[in-house]
Amino acid sequence: RNAAYLNPERDDDAGVPNLVSKSAQTTRRFDALKPFVTMQALGREGLASMVEYTVDLADDGARLVEADPDLRLVHESELNVVVFRYVPDHERDGGASADGPSADDLNEAIRDSLLDDGEAVVARTTVDGETCLKLTLLNPRTTREDLRDLLREISTRGTALETTTDDRHE
Repeated sequence: RNAAYLNPERDDDAGVPNLVSKSAQTTRRFDALKPFVTMQALGREGLASMVEYTVDLADDGARLVEADPDLRLVHESELNVVVFRYVPDHERDGGASADGPSADDLNEAIRDSLLDDGEAVVARTTVDGETCLKLTLLNPRTTREDLRDLLREISTRGTALETTTDDRHE
């Protein structure tokens, strides 16, 4: 059966491609294929388990951030996202100081160095005018140890960048 507005018979006769045969949305690709195949392979419970794991991992990440004196949790984790920032030594005791690089500059530099070295892709965001780091935990193969190691590396790089920047200003 032909729909006059989608695949008129004269187009078929002229050799014009029938876009209806490409996908249910005609000119758009079939976006539902990936979720369909995932659901077929894992089932509802398997997929739910993976999603729940990443949400629990984000909660663990938030607790690890709170336990690290170099880091400050900016927002309680929601779903599978952890938003936090590295806080330089001179700002940990209650306020900003001109004694060293700003936390915004350091967080930007930490993110860039992790990306440049191929260590990790950490997103950057701004919350209340402050530059923050954001982990979006989507891979169910990420372990708690992976997360612990990444947060430790963020603290280590922040300290190193803070020291390097302080040395340049002296």
